[in-house]
Amino acid sequence: MAMVCEPFDIEMELDLKKAENWLAHFGLYPDTQIHASGHLSYDEIKDVVETVQPKVLIPVHTHQT
Repeated sequence: MAMVCEPFDIEMELDLKKAENWLAHFGLYPDTQIHASGHLSYDEIKDVVETVQPKVLIPVHTHQT
């Protein structure tokens, strides 16, 4: 499992172990690479906005295409 950084305290070590245990439970560890960027595509953002219908939308960390 690729990590952003090595755990540097006991809480991070426990979080890593929990994640490894869950991945192993579902047969995804240690042989499967998993990545979640946390970024939505244009269509996903559009769907969220249409679903939530916010009064105000403030884009952060975006670029114009």
